[in-house]
Amino acid sequence: MARILVVDDDAPSRLLMARLFESRGHSVFPFESGPRALEAAQAQPPDIAISDVFMPGMDGFSVCQAWMVDDRLREIPFLFYTANYAGDEDRAFALSLGAAGYLVKPQHPEKLFAEVEGRLDGRIPVSAPRSPVPRDHFLSAHEQVVGRKLETKISEVDALDRTCKAMQRDFRLLFTANPQPMWIYDMESLRFLDVNDAAVEHYGYAPDEWRRMRITDIRPAEEVARVLEAVGESGPQRVSRGRAWTHLKKDGSRIQVEGSAHGMTYEGRAARVVTAIDITGRLQLQRAMEESEARYRSLFQNNRAVMLIIDPETRCIVDANPAAARFYGYGEAELRGMPLSRINRPGARGEDAWTAAPGQEEGPPLRLRQELAGGACRDVEVYSGDVRWNGRTLLYSIVHDVTERVRIERRELDHLRRIEEAMLGTITVVTRMVALRDPYLAGHHKRVAELSVAIAEELGLDAERRQGLLLGASVHDIGKISIPADILAKPGQLSAIEYEYVKNHAVSGYELLQGLSFPWPLARMALEHHERIDGSGYPRGLKGQQIMLEARILAVADTVEIRWKRWPRTALIALPSASKPPWKRSSATPACATMPKSRKPAWGFSARKATASPEKAAPQPGKGPGCGAWSHREMSRRAPRG
Repeated sequence: MARILVVDDDAPSRLLMARLFESRGHSVFPFESGPRALEAAQAQPPDIAISDVFMPGMDGFSVCQAWMVDDRLREIPFLFYTANYAGDEDRAFALSLGAAGYLVKPQHPEKLFAEVEGRLDGRIPVSAPRSPVPRDHFLSAHEQVVGRKLETKISEVDALDRTCKAMQRDFRLLFTANPQPMWIYDMESLRFLDVNDAAVEHYGYAPDEWRRMRITDIRPAEEVARVLEAVGESGPQRVSRGRAWTHLKKDGSRIQVEGSAHGMTYEGRAARVVTAIDITGRLQLQRAMEESEARYRSLFQNNRAVMLIIDPETRCIVDANPAAARFYGYGEAELRGMPLSRINRPGARGEDAWTAAPGQEEGPPLRLRQELAGGACRDVEVYSGDVRWNGRTLLYSIVHDVTERVRIERRELDHLRRIEEAMLGTITVVTRMVALRDPYLAGHHKRVAELSVAIAEELGLDAERRQGLLLGASVHDIGKISIPADILAKPGQLSAIEYEYVKNHAVSGYELLQGLSFPWPLARMALEHHERIDGSGYPRGLKGQQIMLEARILAVADTVEIRWKRWPRTALIALPSASKPPWKRSSATPACATMPKSRKPAWGFSARKATASPEKAAPQPGKGPGCGAWSHREMSRRAPRG
């Protein structure tokens, strides 16, 4: 194995070279200066020499020149291995001195081994020794090479100096203008060396006060030991981030800060620069959110009501409380991820509304029918609203079991239906009683009711009002029970007193119906069905809008039905000579006249014929059958003839 001499003023470089070549079995003799290396080589020549160029005192070029002057050393290969003199002119000068090679740092170990060992075993030819360069020529060339390198180094130092000053200005600007508190402290004394404006404003200390303080002065007593320990662990250049500390402001208040620090040299002293971010508000908000989350979880988990968290997109259960597990008969883990279709009965009304997009306005509770784990079905009401869950908007739903209430409601509805049927049956019986006293009324109430409902539909009345109108039309003549039978069945013309008896049936009907609890104003319909738009009706002579709409519809239907059937007493009542009688001035009349065929009653009603002129529609006096039901002209306030 070879003896290798290494000359380099950099200790790590010498150590690296020694380790590399010793690993190959060579003996390495490292030296930090040229004179000592030359002295050792002259005493015991090596097999090869490797030298750096840029060294204090005697540089590598001077070592090479002295190497070549010695007759014994000149026979030994001399290699340059440098990082600073890497130019072509530097290489040419080194080779002109007699160097066997010129390598530029760094080299891969295998490449370095090949270069050195190749020259030892002859794989790389080495030029024959030649006479040393004359001293004057060497000094002149050496001065040029070193001067050129020195100029380059000076330029680099100037550039570095300018860069350093620019960086200092930038740092100063960033330090001063930073909105977060910053300070620089001495690593040895722990005193503040500098602070920015944000620190002055945030902590309340003046700049002079800061510089008289140590970093432990802004810490509570219980944290001082931890601060000193952290300072001891952090080296001058070590960066520390993300630590949370408690700081004291001048007014004595405590704040929580998150600090980051790194080492630097400040005015020739080892120091650290610190940036402190006040996280007091963030920690308070975080604690509030954690407390809120804990309260919510407690409310959710311990609530006796069935509570579910629903994903409206997938229509699956995201979370369920223990009450939900008990109600549905599934475990909490089993409910999580379960689709709603598994608990909702097929075709459950309201499921689409239950999983409507979050953000919609909350409405009334949804009524659903759901199936439990054991197969039993329950009626439920669901109350839902929006909730934020892991950054998403989901639905929280509170489910109430209303099965018993639904059963009671159904029983009450059935009871109400029976009451309504009984009420309608009573009305039917009363209507038949009236018809028995006056045979000419048979079928009249039914036809008037049908026509009234058809007119109401044409006018756009809702189903509830149409139902009331149907019942009102069925009993509108109930007051005729109070009229003596001989007057009802009297053939021929009525006297004035008899006619007043007949007119009084509207008031009698009102008195019979007003004491009964109907959801519709049937008594008022009976009272006002002979009132007229122009005030010519009875019993109160109401006009226009004073008459309720149902009574106006009923008056038109009653008159049209009587005229259509050519009732006999029509001819016995004096007809007004007005071209447009009062009953045709009602708002219900156009609706009756323009009624579509699909809404006409099935008893042969013709709107055009029924609303024709009274004189054209009335039978001739003396040609009809005997006395019977009272026609439209019976409603007139004009006294009968005779």
